Amino acid sequence: MTHDEGKKTKQVILQAALEVARSQGAAAVTIDAVVAKSGVSRGGVTHHYPKRSLLLLAVLDAAADRHRAALSIDTPLSSERERTQCYVTTTLDDKNNDRDALVLGLAEEPAVLEPWKRLNRELDEIERADPRVDEVAVFIRRLAIDGMWWSQKSDPSRFDAKKTERLLKSILNWTPCTAGRSLAQ
Repeated sequence: MTHDEGKKTKQVILQAALEVARSQGAAAVTIDAVVAKSGVSRGGVTHHYPKRSLLLLAVLDAAADRHRAALSIDTPLSSERERTQCYVTTTLDDKNNDRDALVLGLAEEPAVLEPWKRLNRELDEIERADPRVDEVAVFIRRLAIDGMWWSQKSDPSRFDAKKTERLLKSILNWTPCTAGRSLAQ
């Protein structure tokens, strides 16, 4: 097998593992389930991922890389608002969203969450580097977006398009000053 073929096989395996996790839950991600879903032989899967924990870590690592790319981390956006809007889009849009893999990580060993911890630290550093940014406001917005994502995953019936739009507009327009005024009134 050439290097390129090996890379393609790994991608097929990782995609199959993510699809199994999304459709059947994290506990269903086994070597046998990935073999069945991917069409790659058991020997092929275990050649690349000899243990289930290594497969799970690779799934999470790949998901974090795709999320990082979608967030345009390597191409700094010009404003805090643009960065927040990009975070909203990549976090809540299921077409781009591999954060479902986080659920897989949460169900397993805490060490598999390391790729997401690294990504969050990168995002924090980007905000710290911009003197125009209120780090606390950005952090609160990201927590609100993450919480909204989790709520949508755990109970989608709570959200319709109109409510989602209103919530996102509110998150994007929130600043510590407007929050303080509304609490004081």
